[in-house]
Amino acid sequence: DSVVMSLSLQRGASDSAIASELERCNQQFETLMRFLGQTDIRAVKNAELESYAKAYVEVKGVGAGDLYGIDSLDGTWGETIDTVFGHYQHQDHPEYRKVYPDATYMPSELRDAILSILTSKDDQKKFYLFSDAIEAYEDYRKKRIDNTARSDYEMAQKLSEFKKDVKRLKNFYDFSRKKEGYEGSV
Repeated sequence: DSVVMSLSLQRGASDSAIASELERCNQQFETLMRFLGQTDIRAVKNAELESYAKAYVEVKGVGAGDLYGIDSLDGTWGETIDTVFGHYQHQDHPEYRKVYPDATYMPSELRDAILSILTSKDDQKKFYLFSDAIEAYEDYRKKRIDNTARSDYEMAQKLSEFKKDVKRLKNFYDFSRKKEGYEGSV
């Protein structure tokens, strides 16, 4: 269901090499989008459409449910929509062809599926135990740090903050279990 694109870089690659490799991956992804744009969308099954939508969201570095509960007038909403849709968000505007003469159109069904993934809580794991929530939080934060850190220094700083947050959560979890009379820890 997800699209994974290898950056084909060696450890310690320069920033310019990383940037050019990311651009190559983005171009590959745009080729996928052009392919979808040229495909008869009615022939694509709902499951395939959802799979393409999930892949698109992942490649753009945004998580499913990231817009759940966020007001559309909030700045976070606009930033996320810009990140995910780019110029496709304006394709219904009458001046779109003048501004983007060579651009393809994203099928509206795909846009709707992507927006549904971003705004729906259904795609997120449902938690029944606090320990499950801690694990999911750890996974979420690790992915977020990997996607947002711009340098090794920033990555190290965010990982240090992350470790402190997880330690506080685990200490709270242990404390609450002892208060309730449960033994053990996470």
